[in-house]
Amino acid sequence: MQPAKIVLDEALPLLPNGKVDRKTLLARRVDWTEGSAAGSPPDGADQVAVARVWSRLLGLEQLGSDLDFFSVGGHSLLATLLAARLGEEFGVVVKVAELYRNRTVTEQARMIRDKRERTTAAIGTSAEARLRAVAETLRDSARGHGVPGAGAAVYIDGELDFIHYGFDDAEQRIPRSAQSRQRITCVTKALLAFVALRLVDRGLLGLDEPLSGHLPQVFRRRDGRTVKVTLRQLLSHTSGIDDSYEVWHETDFEDLEQYVTAFGAYGQLFEPGTVFAYSACGTSIVAALIEKLLGVPWRRAVNELLFVPLGIEEIPETLAEDGHYGDSVADGHLWNDKAQTYRPHDPVPQTVADDAAGPFSICLTLGELAQIALLALNDGVTAQGERLLSEELARQMRTPQVDVPGHHFMHAWGLGWLMFGPSAFGFNSNGSGHHNFIQVFPEEKTFLLLLANAYPVFGLYEDLLRSLTGRGLVHTDRSFDLELSDCVGRYESDGYRITVHRGTEHLGYVYAERQPDGSWADLDEGDLVLSGAGGFSSISERNVLAGSISFIPAPGTRTPAFARVGQRFVVKVS
Repeated sequence: MQPAKIVLDEALPLLPNGKVDRKTLLARRVDWTEGSAAGSPPDGADQVAVARVWSRLLGLEQLGSDLDFFSVGGHSLLATLLAARLGEEFGVVVKVAELYRNRTVTEQARMIRDKRERTTAAIGTSAEARLRAVAETLRDSARGHGVPGAGAAVYIDGELDFIHYGFDDAEQRIPRSAQSRQRITCVTKALLAFVALRLVDRGLLGLDEPLSGHLPQVFRRRDGRTVKVTLRQLLSHTSGIDDSYEVWHETDFEDLEQYVTAFGAYGQLFEPGTVFAYSACGTSIVAALIEKLLGVPWRRAVNELLFVPLGIEEIPETLAEDGHYGDSVADGHLWNDKAQTYRPHDPVPQTVADDAAGPFSICLTLGELAQIALLALNDGVTAQGERLLSEELARQMRTPQVDVPGHHFMHAWGLGWLMFGPSAFGFNSNGSGHHNFIQVFPEEKTFLLLLANAYPVFGLYEDLLRSLTGRGLVHTDRSFDLELSDCVGRYESDGYRITVHRGTEHLGYVYAERQPDGSWADLDEGDLVLSGAGGFSSISERNVLAGSISFIPAPGTRTPAFARVGQRFVVKVS
């Protein structure tokens, strides 16, 4: 790989202990208009406009026309944001895959000019035209991104269509098909929510009653108190339990009961119901509650109360899949930055702590996942007309319960489903080289599903969604309305810490995680640049975070009291 720019300094800035002062080094201004790799300054209206979008996104003031976007801080998430912003700036549809083929200001300005000048027929609005657009985009974008295999499902005007691309096993050349299975991992959160709400329908528990009477040991915390948590709070991820205790403690327990009983050693981030903090521990509590009330393993409850009525193959009652699905599970792949390609990845053994919140052993076909999406779209009624969940509770699953400020694509969380906007809902999950998307549009009676045997594939899904709806996954129309100076400080939980400081042009950060011996290890440092979605993107050399970062005020105030780093949650302590 060739560096984008080599900078010669007379000396490196040093700390008092003699080590390199990386904060000062990163904060110094670099002129990206100089040097052979940068090329000449942007020329012409289109190049200037593209460079302006780059500058806002990357936090760089001076850019050369021949710089490679991915050599000056760009990564896959920022490419998705760039596609959205260029589309808004120029009024054209920009696919993420196109940015990998057109990586410089010059190339992107030319691409946009060609889009404007190209004479094409108007995009069809019929169901047939939209399905054709999705099919073409899946094949073109997956090929452009180098995704080994993927399948998409589209439900529109009462018709369900499936498109398959590539291979489940590239080495053996086993093609993607209707029989291909994929690990759905965190989608089990929505499945367990559905089963738990069926128990509410049966009168076995209340949605808003404290659950300590059912599982008293689970709601004790290490400070000695018992917190009052409801099912609504567990399903909307507002219970406040500090999952990050597991960053530096073992979680290899014998069974689910032992695991959730150990929560007595965990901390409490905030009073239940205060704010959103994505919680795998909360999902494990839901699974334990189901087992307590029904007297059967939670997997059996999912089979009996959800999968059997939907005609979905029953899931194994074991931590590992162990051949339950034969050879139908697709190989997984992870993106390798150094090689700039997806590399095969095998799932690692899971512990009981992973089991309910994101199991690798529950694998569905695209058709089976479509049955779940249809159940959600029809508010608890199966495709065959059987009602499994009351309409009221089914609607609660897709009704915003708590806002999620500053995230690139999540706006809120319902009782099980995440909210992509005021009404669109679904899920985004990944695990061990698989990436899954569910997005349901209730007003249009439409949904889009994507199962890809590679991670991450945000760009592919962004392209698919734009081809179907004209709008992408990432929204850049949410303003940041807090004072930057108020965000400065140290934020911590049991296992995570981010220290935010004011740099010369942007907020800067140092990110650390706690080690098994209780010490802190710094893992990443860099700049926080406004994303246009109400939060920030991280720009750093190590690119450890590479996700959305948002600051969350205390309820009723405009002063940050919490921060969310991807799905990690921390509390402001100084």
